Amino acid sequence: ENSNYSFVGAEFGVYSSKSCSSSSKVGTLKISSGNKSNTLSLFAGTYYVKELVAPKGYKLNSSVYTVSVKPETTVKVVSIENSPKTVGIKLIKKSSNSEVNGNSKYSLKGAEYGVYKSYVDGKLSDKVGTLVTGSDGTSNSLTKLGKGIYYIKELKSPANFKVDKTVYTVKTDYGK
Repeated sequence: ENSNYSFVGAEFGVYSSKSCSSSSKVGTLKISSGNKSNTLSLFAGTYYVKELVAPKGYKLNSSVYTVSVKPETTVKVVSIENSPKTVGIKLIKKSSNSEVNGNSKYSLKGAEYGVYKSYVDGKLSDKVGTLVTGSDGTSNSLTKLGKGIYYIKELKSPANFKVDKTVYTVKTDYGK
């Protein structure tokens, strides 16, 4: 469960043909609060369900699901999966001494940064990962993170450098 995501707003087309053509559409299911949808009254038979609008923060699921409707029954479609959209974080360390940046005599390799979800009353918590720099100051990437605010702090400096005690705030969003 991730508070950055909700299924509210998802919409599913219900079709009488597996092709899910507009001419075979018999209705739309819309997810509202409580992750519940409206109800459709259908004749007994086989129907096909396809996601039309993904919930905010999720990728559109292009799968088509088959549902059999029997006379005088209610069918619940509950196992449609969505993959959340994700973001990544990568950093490039620069020295405050401009003579160091881009100079092969100096290495920024080995700086370690903790990445956290929470920073309250001067305390970092909910660590989601560690970024480690290479000699050019570029770090590895943390991926598959939810959008939101992250806090980054240097935990270990490269050889012959001092630890930067600043806590940096990074706001992530999709495609940025």
